Amino acid sequence: MSGAMLVWQVDEWKVVQRLESSNYGVRACAFSHGGAQATAMLSDGTLMQWDLDDGKVLRRIAGKGGWIRTCCFSHDTALAISGSFDHSLALWNVADWEAIGLLEDPDCTTSVDSCCFSPDGTQVGSGWMDGSVRVWRVSGGKPALVASHQGHTGSVFCCEFSPDGTTLASGSIDSTVKIWNPADADRSVPQILEGHLAAVRCCSWSPEGDLLLSGSVDRTLRLWLPSTGQQLHVFQNDTPVRSCCFSPDGNLALSGSGDATIQLWLVPSAISLVALKQELEAARLEKTQAEKEAARAKHLSLIHI
Repeated sequence: MSGAMLVWQVDEWKVVQRLESSNYGVRACAFSHGGAQATAMLSDGTLMQWDLDDGKVLRRIAGKGGWIRTCCFSHDTALAISGSFDHSLALWNVADWEAIGLLEDPDCTTSVDSCCFSPDGTQVGSGWMDGSVRVWRVSGGKPALVASHQGHTGSVFCCEFSPDGTTLASGSIDSTVKIWNPADADRSVPQILEGHLAAVRCCSWSPEGDLLLSGSVDRTLRLWLPSTGQQLHVFQNDTPVRSCCFSPDGNLALSGSGDATIQLWLVPSAISLVALKQELEAARLEKTQAEKEAARAKHLSLIHI
């Protein structure tokens, strides 16, 4: 796992800066408002901040609470959350990098595998090694557990809130993607998206929230229509997919692979994909009907003989 962070110029897809950290891997990164600074959280718990004008390190804070497995920043980069092997999540104030809360569930004794903020920054979703998904309230006082769901059969490697914050997607080593109601404390049965043949490592909602992208060790990136559970498209990659996201306009998808490459994919619209699926299904039914009629005609001709 590399200890460097690369800054890319997207219109030409070239590296414009390499920010060196240490021998420890970068678990999460974010730009500050205005894009003047970059912040990263390393796997050993270290927090680092760079000036993007000259690449100099502005801040380096030793980690607290042991090795970090996952972390992310809120959408406004005001808060950060980190999950570690000690089966807890730490809430951070990014302005001064002070820990302002600890999220723990006494019923859970496994490590945190994934975490995410809701769009408004008031909730945190988390995936755990035991296959559970938990939702926490992190606004208005002391953090509190809102809901705990047990739906996967193994480690939950990714989770992400929809853009409107009303649903939560999670992907697991059990090769499924599941869609949850994050506010439902009754542990209702989630919608299950099935199609991957190996562990799901990443998931991402489109900007409008109508599509979901998921990447897997099976070397595919899959596009879903969450409202129906329909798989719309499969992008074939050369190596296992470890990370994925949509472009801000939703027309492109990016995926990161274990071979240290980034792939850029063109995303057809949901409407065109659904129409294509319907056309293919209609063509399949028409072909099946024609084959049945041909078989029936052949059978009748044999009877006449």
